[in-house]
Amino acid sequence: MRDGAYHRAAEHLPRHSGDRRRRARSGRLHDHVRCRQAGEPGKLGGLFGAVFGLSSIFGPLLGAYITDYIHWEWIFYINLPLGLIAFVMIAFFYRESLRHSRQRIDWWGAISLVGAIVCLMFAMELGGKQFAWGSAPIVGLFAGFAVFALLFLFVEKRAEEPIISFRMFQNRLYAASNAIGIFSGAAFVTASVYIPIFIQGVLGGTATNSGLVLLPMMLSSVVTATAGGSLMNKSPFRTIMIPTLAILVAGLALLTTLSAGSSRLTVTLYMILVGLGIGASFSVLSNAAIHSFPASQRGRRPLRSIFSVPSA
Repeated sequence: MRDGAYHRAAEHLPRHSGDRRRRARSGRLHDHVRCRQAGEPGKLGGLFGAVFGLSSIFGPLLGAYITDYIHWEWIFYINLPLGLIAFVMIAFFYRESLRHSRQRIDWWGAISLVGAIVCLMFAMELGGKQFAWGSAPIVGLFAGFAVFALLFLFVEKRAEEPIISFRMFQNRLYAASNAIGIFSGAAFVTASVYIPIFIQGVLGGTATNSGLVLLPMMLSSVVTATAGGSLMNKSPFRTIMIPTLAILVAGLALLTTLSAGSSRLTVTLYMILVGLGIGASFSVLSNAAIHSFPASQRGRRPLRSIFSVPSA
């Protein structure tokens, strides 16, 4: 609001309330502080997106190095000191809000959701390998998935504090952000898993070298994750996501053209495109999903975070 508008608003303040112009300037300062505070989620989203991009690439890279030069068992042992460090930091440095409210845990929702996911994962993993697709164990697992999934839907519609509030999906921005996050996250995870396998199995690289090829995707995703977090304070969400998702689709389409004769440089360039396309979703989609809801509902993370798909 311009200075003149503040001055005109000040004329309507009661005379006994003190200096009207001082109050008008105080209101303008309050709005300025509030706008600066509103911009913090964007910056934090970009920071968390960059951290996720780094960790999701350096983790497999470190694991590959340990497998090649130390021993494969240490890829599990190394998580013990890292978990201890995280525990100490939470215990001594994490300062939670002083506002508390008693909430009911959705135990039935948690049990039915975990049951459905476990049945589906085992069916997809064992089907066609240890057991035929039409065998009794696989059919039973798919049936268990269907039963637990229906139970989950039934429970969530009646729970006081549901794990997934289906009423939130009535908001188009929330529903679209989750749908985009699930598909783009699946594409990112697929590229992260199968490109190293392609490098190691087709181009003849070692486990460490196949992990190094992901570094260009890591760096490019960090760039767009940070940029997306900063730009969403100034531009609409769709203005950021449309061009970046177009880059992601182009990169994935180019990855489908890889063959045994493809060079390492070609793979690297395609990975850079994928990284540039996926990076913005780390910081933008999570903020877009909760943008339309009050603070009391923003703790319910987007649906994609439940299944560990990339999120801020």
